[in-house]
Amino acid sequence: MPRKVYSKKLKKSIFKRLAPPNAEKVPDIARETNIPVNTLYTWRSKVLKSIQPAIKKQVNGLPVISFRLF
Repeated sequence: MPRKVYSKKLKKSIFKRLAPPNAEKVPDIARETNIPVNTLYTWRSKVLKSIQPAIKKQVNGLPVISFRLF
């Protein structure tokens, strides 16, 4: 069976939904998008590995961390 190819636009929108701090639950996204759960878990692991925290500045003495998805 040929593999399903998803558009970059779709993947980018899903990546944003899977990324912290407001990450949505994988089963919910799978039901909504009709993308297999295992595919979404694979994408989520790639998102989490690719996030590179960087301390930008301090607010009220606490570091502010931003995340880069790509």
